[in-house]
Amino acid sequence: KGSCYVLNNPNERWDSRKKKLEKNLDLINSKKFVSVMTYEIKRLRTIDFRWFSAGDFPNLESVKKIFAVCENLPRVRFWLPTSRDDFLYQIFEVEGIKKPENLTIRYSSPTPLMPVPEPIKKIFSKHGINFSSTTDNAENANCQSSKDGLSCGTCDLCFDESKPEIVYLIHGRTGRKNLKKWLVVTLGFTLIQKRKNQKTDKKL
Repeated sequence: KGSCYVLNNPNERWDSRKKKLEKNLDLINSKKFVSVMTYEIKRLRTIDFRWFSAGDFPNLESVKKIFAVCENLPRVRFWLPTSRDDFLYQIFEVEGIKKPENLTIRYSSPTPLMPVPEPIKKIFSKHGINFSSTTDNAENANCQSSKDGLSCGTCDLCFDESKPEIVYLIHGRTGRKNLKKWLVVTLGFTLIQKRKNQKTDKKL
């Protein structure tokens, strides 16, 4: 109660959201996380469960705890979006841990409008990891809900491991605004860097 899912505005400035995020962090870092989450998901008779409506793994231990919850509930179908390639590499490549069969992991491209790099796909796909990315062109998106400008609703495409990559259309005022900010910052930095390089070249 009072933690886990944050509805509506995902703005980090709101105190109510900050408090819930703090509770989430306390819960996932606690020794009781696996038993509490297993009990709550079972009690609510949940069929499909998505980890993280926003945010990502806070640490490596949280990955293992989430895997343990999934293994405790084999009849539940889980979906986990993440951009933590460092944790995934450690879990699968270094420690050799196997992904729970009822968990669909989608590694999300951390860069807007860019597909997941092929070397990352090559490493992670052999461990049963799927992928997702974003686009500003509706023709390139295969997520119908994002193209319709709606929430997921009854769509369960992201839970489906037979779909190797989901491409979401960036939609809504907030999504377009964030994309614009990112482009301004990125392109602005690139232009500044180019000018600095040009000045350096002239001096040389």
